[in-house]
Amino acid sequence: MVGCLLVLAVAVGAAVLLLPMLRGALVEQARANPQLLRVSIVADLVRDELGDVLVEPAGDDPSPVVVTIEPGMSVPAIARTVADAGIVRDPLALVWQVITLGLDPSLRAGVFTLDATLTPEAVARRLAGPPDPPTPKVTLAFRPGLRIEQVAAYLQTVEGLETDPRAVYRLLSDPPRSIVDAYPFLAELPRGASLEGFIPAGV
Repeated sequence: MVGCLLVLAVAVGAAVLLLPMLRGALVEQARANPQLLRVSIVADLVRDELGDVLVEPAGDDPSPVVVTIEPGMSVPAIARTVADAGIVRDPLALVWQVITLGLDPSLRAGVFTLDATLTPEAVARRLAGPPDPPTPKVTLAFRPGLRIEQVAAYLQTVEGLETDPRAVYRLLSDPPRSIVDAYPFLAELPRGASLEGFIPAGV
């Protein structure tokens, strides 16, 4: 009887010692091979290991962060990209959410606006949805020799232009030194002079 109890005690002690090592090994294996998360016992061990990181946001900054997901990126690569942007604290947290929620077939390539207040689950669901719509492009065509007033008047006729023509007029009439210094061909522009005559023609 005493011998059986001794064996049982040794077995329990070994299990207590080995379980953290086994869990750590399985977590590292899941990082290398996310498909292991489809095995419920592995998913449970990873969940326990990650703890709050799995369900809490990375921070409290609501500032938008633009993340680009390239076509053909794997789930771990997407998770690393998102983690590098400061949106999740541990890439494995996002991988766990994607795999256990079955969202991996739905992940999209494109540009996504995220922020650090999103939980890993919310990030996973956002990446499985449509990407941000593309930024609209507006084509402008300037004739040679246009005066600043004509440029501003022309901009008022362009559909879809979000820039205020009055702001453009002020900018061209009194360009800040930061713009003048940024373009070598404006180096000889006298201080206080407008950009009239420097507006390139074309599309």
